Formats: sequence, C-alpha cells, structure tokens
Amino acid sequence: RIRLTHKPSGSSVCLGFLPGDVNGDGRVQAYDISLLNSWLGTPEGLAKPLYQTDINRDGVFNQADITKLGEISNSLTNIATRTLPACPGSIGMTASQSQLATTLASLGALLQILQQSFR
Repeated sequence: RIRLTHKPSGSSVCLGFLPGDVNGDGRVQAYDISLLNSWLGTPEGLAKPLYQTDINRDGVFNQADITKLGEISNSLTNIATRTLPACPGSIGMTASQSQLATTLASLGALLQILQQSFR
C-alpha cells in the first residue's frame, strides 16, 4: 500500500488492494468466497465493479473467479498474507531515508504477495 498526499490541500488517499478481498474489509476470508458465490449470475453481481469480482483478471465475472479465490485462499498460509497491511504515514519532501526504505520494503512485500496470488 502507499499513501499519496496532495501538498496544497494536505489531503491524502491510501492506495492498494488485497487480491481476494471481495467485500473490501482488508482481509481474505471464507466470507469473500460466499459473497462471490451469492453474486454469481445475479443482477447484483453484474452491477459490481470488476476489481471486486474479477479475481483472475480475465475481464469477466464467472465461476473461474470463485475457483481462483479458493486457490488464493488456500495458498495464503498465515494471517499476515491474508490481511492488507496498514497504510503508511504521509511521506513528504523531507522524508528520511529510513521512511523511504520502509515504504519501499512494504511495496516489495505487497508485490511478492500479488505475484504469488496470481500464479
């Protein structure tokens, strides 16, 4: 995850997602699979944005997404890989080297999780 801050206003937004976190609560749980199952083939499911339902990223929401979410869920062996990390604090122009190193390490860890999830 990464936090972007608009300098003139000071407002910020935290960006990032966890593959398989269907309901957006920051965790991958059995409930996410149940939710996808309940949406499959329904108008409600078709109305959901693809980033929420298209787990295998093939451009459509179908049974293959539920299968992929099951694979992802089974491959996540501990709670650290099933939970979206907290968003880091804002980093401005005066960020220390340790803040930058921590942010880059967090991004690296997230990329590894994403790569493992979509194999």
